[in-house]
Amino acid sequence: MRPVRPARDRERGAIAVLMALLMTVIMGFAALGFDLAYVRLAREEMANATDAAAHAAAVALSATGDQTAATTAAITVAADNYVLGRSVVLTSSDLVFGTYNFTTKTFNTGGTPATAVQVVGHSISGGDGFVNLTFGRIFGTADANVTENATAASMNRYFQIELQTSDDWICEIDNAASAAVQLAAYLNSPSGYQGDWIGLDVFTGVSRPMTALMNVRQNYALTIAPTWTPDVSTLGTQVGAGPPYSAANFNTVQQSKGISVCSKANAVTPAVVALGTFAGITDSAGNPIGWPGGYRQCPGANPPVVPVAPTSQQFPFPNHNLSFTKLYCSDGGQPGLYAGTDLAAAITAGSNELLAVGLPNEPRTLILITDGTPMSCTGIGGGGLCGHTYGGDGATPPAGSGMTTSSYWNPCCANGLTCGGTYTVTDAQGNTYNYGGGPWGDGSPSNSPNGSTACTTAHSLVQAAVTAADTAAANNVSIYVIGFFKNPDGSVGTGISPNYVSGLVRNGGTATITNDSTAIAGILKSIPAQVPVSLVR
Repeated sequence: MRPVRPARDRERGAIAVLMALLMTVIMGFAALGFDLAYVRLAREEMANATDAAAHAAAVALSATGDQTAATTAAITVAADNYVLGRSVVLTSSDLVFGTYNFTTKTFNTGGTPATAVQVVGHSISGGDGFVNLTFGRIFGTADANVTENATAASMNRYFQIELQTSDDWICEIDNAASAAVQLAAYLNSPSGYQGDWIGLDVFTGVSRPMTALMNVRQNYALTIAPTWTPDVSTLGTQVGAGPPYSAANFNTVQQSKGISVCSKANAVTPAVVALGTFAGITDSAGNPIGWPGGYRQCPGANPPVVPVAPTSQQFPFPNHNLSFTKLYCSDGGQPGLYAGTDLAAAITAGSNELLAVGLPNEPRTLILITDGTPMSCTGIGGGGLCGHTYGGDGATPPAGSGMTTSSYWNPCCANGLTCGGTYTVTDAQGNTYNYGGGPWGDGSPSNSPNGSTACTTAHSLVQAAVTAADTAAANNVSIYVIGFFKNPDGSVGTGISPNYVSGLVRNGGTATITNDSTAIAGILKSIPAQVPVSLVR
């Protein structure tokens, strides 16, 4: 009897077929994964190369403003990068220049000055922006696009200078003016950037522009330097040992352009001019000048010494008549009074000009250069003349004038940090500072009308400057302060005034107090290094 053989397993071999089918799928996924990794590597390498090229172009563009130089930099850097072992190739048509909006994060073609560049990386040596696939052909895809775009941009930087040009530091103004010119030249050099803007106001009681905020590279040669730089060809030394001066000589040596001190051409009434010191003095157009404030003797005679010093020791005040910009020392102030130094007016004007340009994220820097503190005067003319008419005390008429004390001009100026009783100033953070308690600034309140009003007004000017600084800071304006304070012995000034102006810095700004006006240029040029240029992709 033969043994019974089991029935044949009908599913025998099915596993082998299934495995064959699965291996096909697995190999397909493996092939796809290989190609995807291959393409991803190529795209990352192309992105790195394009980023590097855009960054190089933006740096060159910021430093030189030359689009050709920026293009060359991008092409050179791209060639130093590789995609799948082959160098990246850029041409000038692969770069587009324009501007970048840091708020909306958008690139805009064109616009001046160009501060951004967009680079398209799509070619490698021996090929284009496509890489061949190894297994993709099985699925009908022979290559993949690895083109990458990159945008790099530098922020515009805005620098607004508020330069106090009161005649009480007339012997140092030329150095401060030169320092401002040197800062503009510095930003116009390779040390600056294509997106640097600068503006300059001069102020005493009010702030008036020398030039509005403008791009340095585009405007330095034609506008900024010619406007800010004094016309030294007209400088001379006043002839004669003292008043009366020669009208002809006054006109000959008068400066006609550049940064200068405020003019006291509107300083006194015709009755005082009639006393004879500057009677009959006119400008080059024949217009009466009145009293331009007399002269000053260096170093620092304030008020003017009577009798005057020898000619060799005189500082030629007429060289610094700023009548061509109409900045008068007595402008500003509350009704019935006149301004001496108004730091709040300067901070407000400067910050408003900064906020009128640029984008919220771009750095705005206000630079306050001052030698003084908030003051209010009861008479026209400002600090140097208050209480010191003709070397007197402001209350006693000159002999032979025929005037009485009641009819004579007898102003005083109140220094807001020292006059009257103690008072408190509060900043936006709630910090409090106590000032006052000392004597008056210039002149005597007992001999001047509205003396106590001047003191109260001067106090309000102190608080106003703090409030103006807080407002500027709330609008993302950074404030830097350069204070020129020199003691009678020549040492660096210390105490309440330097401490006060130093307290006006905001948003990362710094304060520098110096007794050397020739050092202001170096201090100014150190500020841009503290305001970095941000590059973004």
